[in-house]
Amino acid sequence: MSLRTKYRQEFVVDFSEIDCRLEIKPSSLIGYMQQVTENHARTLNVAFSQAGESLFWVVGRTKLVIYKYPCWKSKVIIETFPTGVDKMFMMRSYRIYDEKYDLLAEIIGCFLLVDENTNKPIRPTNMSTTLSSILFEYRGEKLDKIKSGGELIRSENRKVRYNELDINRHMNNCYHFNWTVDMFSSIELAARPIKSIQLNYVTAVKEGSIVIVRLFKKSNDTFYVEGISNDEKPIIYWQSTLTR
Repeated sequence: MSLRTKYRQEFVVDFSEIDCRLEIKPSSLIGYMQQVTENHARTLNVAFSQAGESLFWVVGRTKLVIYKYPCWKSKVIIETFPTGVDKMFMMRSYRIYDEKYDLLAEIIGCFLLVDENTNKPIRPTNMSTTLSSILFEYRGEKLDKIKSGGELIRSENRKVRYNELDINRHMNNCYHFNWTVDMFSSIELAARPIKSIQLNYVTAVKEGSIVIVRLFKKSNDTFYVEGISNDEKPIIYWQSTLTR
């Protein structure tokens, strides 16, 4: 792998990124993921985020596995690199280390390139000239569709506000994670922290939307959380599965 296709960035865990245990929130790690992705995409000339661009990247599926939660004021190092093409997805891996280079967490990201004019994804191989340096077959872990089900534990309605929006005027992926984790209390999370989350984006959530977030228990340590519309025939916005 060339130096150009591998990117490294350091962060110091900020006060705004921690929870009541003084440990980083899962959504803050996703925020780091977004930052390093954008920065690396710019160096590869595949960011598509400048004014006038008709294409944009969407995080279709994400899996976060946490081995050890970094604490407030600690330094973390994130390394990321593209890992190829899986059908419509451009795949990317992330490894998160402490300053001694002990592995803290890993992330797999599946990205869709969407045409703003049609709001439909573009097959990466159709962009062979622009994406030539990162077009190769993906051989890593597949992030499959998530199956719903389980015992309904709790449900709540939430409204999407200004602060949840991204540059595309849709609910930012960090808040999908935030709202998913919010279905557990601080007492529950202190007793059994989240070990992994896979979150699959299904369709965009816009400002003002009412989202019903529902938590289901599938086994003693596995849970399913979904965000759906408040309609007679609900639209699924996102699905996630968690282990604790």
